[in-house]
Amino acid sequence: FSEDNGVTWTKEDISERLFIGADATIQNGYSAFFGSGKLAVDENYNGTGKARIYGALLLKKASGTGNYVIYTDDLGLNWHILGGSQTPVTSNDEPKVEILPSGQVVLSVRRGGGRQFNVFTYTDKATNAGSWDSNQNGCDNGGSNTCNGEPFLIDAVNAQGEAVKLLLQSQPKGGSGLYDRR
Repeated sequence: FSEDNGVTWTKEDISERLFIGADATIQNGYSAFFGSGKLAVDENYNGTGKARIYGALLLKKASGTGNYVIYTDDLGLNWHILGGSQTPVTSNDEPKVEILPSGQVVLSVRRGGGRQFNVFTYTDKATNAGSWDSNQNGCDNGGSNTCNGEPFLIDAVNAQGEAVKLLLQSQPKGGSGLYDRR
């Protein structure tokens, strides 16, 4: 992290914060990693003027692998699982997260031949109440390989000339070779 706009940087291991001070679901895990790429930041979460940072986390437990969205409201001091212990996408890996203009949170996870998606909808942001939909397959890459990709929200203009947001998902196409990703 940087406290002077990137002039100097300090590194810090937050592993203990995730496993010791976090929800029971994380405490019961034996291995975890953040998905590579960016974190998603809601710069004015719930109209408070404070930021909420979301990260995508793969958690391995004795009962199997799950992908979660975790969040912090205090710049990483405390982490919580969005939706509690509900696993939005099981198995698979390389999770990514994005925030939609509606405030919904999208989880995108690598699977064989493409990606799986799930969307969290808040019913009450003040209490963090809400739920995950059922996960959906999408973004077939035209091959049998699995490949990392990243969702990102961009500003666009529709055919009527109106400003809109467009959610894109990068997804390299798989070829015939194991490492053929175009």
